Amino acid sequence: MSRLFFCLLVFLCINTNTLAFDKKASLALSHYIMAVMYDDLGDIDAAVREYKKALKVDYKSSAIHLNLASSYIKKNDIPKAIEELNLVVKLDAEAVEPHAILALLYSAQNNPNLASGEYEIALKNASKLEPQNIDIYKSLGGIYLRQKKLTEAENTYRLI
Repeated sequence: MSRLFFCLLVFLCINTNTLAFDKKASLALSHYIMAVMYDDLGDIDAAVREYKKALKVDYKSSAIHLNLASSYIKKNDIPKAIEELNLVVKLDAEAVEPHAILALLYSAQNNPNLASGEYEIALKNASKLEPQNIDIYKSLGGIYLRQKKLTEAENTYRLI
C-alpha cells in the first residue's frame, strides 16, 4: 500500500464526522493529498505550505496536525513540531502516536521528566487499545519505577 493511499485512508477514517464530501472537505483533502505528495518527493517546504492550507479549511483535523508535525521534524524545527503535536493531543485525547513522538523529542532535548510523562500517557492510551498486551504494562511499570511511583508500579505489574 502506498504511503499516499495510507495517509488518505487515515485522513478519511479520522475525519468521518467532518467529511460530508462538501466543498470544504474536498478542499482540505486536496491540500492534504498535495502535502503528502510533496512530502514523498522530499519538498518539505511545499508540504508544510499545503498542510497549512488544509488546516485553514479543517483546523480540527488531528491527522493534518500530526503530518505537519512530522514535516517540521524533518525540517528540524522542533519547537513547531512540539506545538503541532500538542494540538493533536488536544484534538485526540486517546491518541498514542503524538505522545510517543513528544517523548522522543523531549528525550532528544535532554528533558527526561517531560519525556517520561509523555511515555506514560502513550502507554496508558496504548493499554486501552490493547489491554492484553503485556509488554505495554511492563514498560509502563518501568516508567513508574524510574519516577519512583512505587504504588503505581506495583498496581501496573499486578495487571500482568
